[in-house]
Amino acid sequence: MARMSTGKKVLMAANIIALVGLAGSTGYLFMKNRDLNDQITLTTEEKNKRLVAEINEVFDLPDEEPVVAVVTDPEEFKKQYSAFDNANAGDYLLFFRKARLNVLYRQSEKRVVKTANVVVPIAVEIVGSEDAIAAAEKKLAEFGNQISITKTVKDGITQSFVFDVDDDQKAEAESIAKQLGYEIGATLPSSISPVDQTEIVVAVTLEKTTAPTETTETTPQEP
Repeated sequence: MARMSTGKKVLMAANIIALVGLAGSTGYLFMKNRDLNDQITLTTEEKNKRLVAEINEVFDLPDEEPVVAVVTDPEEFKKQYSAFDNANAGDYLLFFRKARLNVLYRQSEKRVVKTANVVVPIAVEIVGSEDAIAAAEKKLAEFGNQISITKTVKDGITQSFVFDVDDDQKAEAESIAKQLGYEIGATLPSSISPVDQTEIVVAVTLEKTTAPTETTETTPQEP
């Protein structure tokens, strides 16, 4: 059997090392590309959820889905949000409507830079027929910019009432109920599903009705 020359052995060894190195580089690039692809394929909602989870590790955020924005022009941003005079490009601004809170987060430093309370209108959703909604909206016009109204046209509403979705807007719900001449509902019928960010639901009909009450089970007594 012919012997392999020393030069050929050295060349083969070099080729093996090169192949091993190439395989290692390919594996590294694959892992990096996979991480990048994961980021690309994430939806905005998923990215926001990851961001919220990250921030919750260092700061207790309100239990609601925020509106998320990225600071691209710090100087222009500061003109609109003067409370955040230390904002940098790349910072995240999270707006929690129900909590009336803005949170500025710097991901590069994994810290909340600043928070600020926000004055925003109460989010009111009116549910009912078009005519009933129009009548209620006209009566609520006196509240001006204290409330923002979303209209959901829905047939089959049989009771007119006001409902505090998260049970944290009692005074506002009572004011709206008084203005409309409605009662405060104790439960929200399963047929009504408030849209995101709704704080007060106003179910409307063109006839005066009684608000829904909590149902309680009664045990029949033996004679």
